[in-house]
Amino acid sequence: MMPQISAAQTDNPPSEAAAREFAEAKDNFASPDMYWAPHTFWFWNGGFARDNIRSEASDFCKERLNPGYVHVRAWPIYNGVWLSDKWFELFGAALEETQKNGMHMTYTIGDPCFSIGKFDKDSPLHARSLDWRIIDAKEDTPLPECFFAVAATRNADGKICSLRKIDDAKIRAGESAFLFDIYKDVSSQYKNTYLDKRLFEAWKEFEHDKYEKRFRKYFGKTMRSVFVDQEGDWGYKIAWSEDLAETFRKRAGYDIALALPLLIEEDADGKFMKARCDWFDAVSQCYAECFAEPMAKWCAERGMKMTCHYWEGDLYQQTMMVGDFLRMQRASQIPGTDALFYTVLDRPELLTETASVAAFEGRENMCEYPGVAGWNLTPATLKNMGNSAIALGVTQHVIHGINTDRTLEHVSYPPDFYLYNPSWRTFHLWCDFIRRAVHVGRLGRPDASTLIFCPIESVWALTGGGVFDKKNPVKMGYITIDKIGAENPRADEIREIDRVYQTAQRNMFFARVGFLNADS
Repeated sequence: MMPQISAAQTDNPPSEAAAREFAEAKDNFASPDMYWAPHTFWFWNGGFARDNIRSEASDFCKERLNPGYVHVRAWPIYNGVWLSDKWFELFGAALEETQKNGMHMTYTIGDPCFSIGKFDKDSPLHARSLDWRIIDAKEDTPLPECFFAVAATRNADGKICSLRKIDDAKIRAGESAFLFDIYKDVSSQYKNTYLDKRLFEAWKEFEHDKYEKRFRKYFGKTMRSVFVDQEGDWGYKIAWSEDLAETFRKRAGYDIALALPLLIEEDADGKFMKARCDWFDAVSQCYAECFAEPMAKWCAERGMKMTCHYWEGDLYQQTMMVGDFLRMQRASQIPGTDALFYTVLDRPELLTETASVAAFEGRENMCEYPGVAGWNLTPATLKNMGNSAIALGVTQHVIHGINTDRTLEHVSYPPDFYLYNPSWRTFHLWCDFIRRAVHVGRLGRPDASTLIFCPIESVWALTGGGVFDKKNPVKMGYITIDKIGAENPRADEIREIDRVYQTAQRNMFFARVGFLNADS
């Protein structure tokens, strides 16, 4: 997609800055900063003994693999070891070993540790969504009890013609009333809301403050970033929060209530398309402001960077899980992609948007791979994956993964690269290759001749109907374009938009045509 070139390699005389970059690439090629070596996605799922944890960190460093991102992976220990004094004792031991070796290690939050057992349905930070029912009034009718209601007039074809928010407790004769109520039994991956500005303070107290209290001296040094392992989750169906309503009013200029019936039905004048774009725009902005931006700010104030990945996926998956993928990537100091299976080889078009944000913003580019690639992953295939990731501009390679308890039934997402993996004893060769390739590549710039516009707003405009109906439950994380059914009357149009967009990227990548993705 984006061959990396240096200005010093062009026909033009090198600038002073380019000359410095070339000198840095040459002089430090033999031994670049260890930060550019791969980072372990280190799953702490058992084996909680100080000697065991410290020994593993030491072994990683010997193979020139950063101990990387520690992440709790055994669900039953959430209310036991995780974030206990024992947890931090072990974390400190690993951190000391990492520092001694001049390597890097930090912590991971999310997926979905924060919300488990933290928010019951009475919590103000529990995720909320809106359900609705429709009353067709043949005569003036008192408004039944509800959270709020919107009245619609219809033409002879039954299409919505006009909307008003009901503030007089009465449904007028001939109107259809949309009555909205809150429900909390959401099927979302996370039970906490991501659309409330109180979220980060609660999250900070729950996790960040505990690490800062104990390990502040390592921030910005051995601990240079924090990884938020989140695939994307702005909420479920018609997500709701007061902050979302306020964000909508500021950005769209009218009451969010007047947009909601047009998420459900199409009106006679085609205004539903603008209403849906307004709604998804507000959701995306609120998601960024309540979740990603304050976390990135907190990290920056402490000399660290926040990295968070999302499932880039197809445009429909982006819409229903992330909202505005490019906007969310810009909210992180290190944008990232969750590339499971063999994605970096087979689906390079799913990494190009992240690479584009990194290129335009001059940022690092993180990618987690090759999780769930299976035990048959060979060193040759891993090398090919590294090659592809480098070509896609990845500068932080997060290797999924190594488990502290490697009994087969406890390795949830193989492969595991440690000890009994035959390639482990030579893993430093691959790590050194990645480190040197990143060292050189990050000093260049994308050689892109083409700009591809991301048509996410077109998908927003066409996403509606039964998609938002509570009666059509869906498990978040499994929303993909091939699963759109009759609940979305515009499904075929969405599929065609996505097909053209993904095919264009894929064809250009394999034809070695340099390109970048952009949005409005």
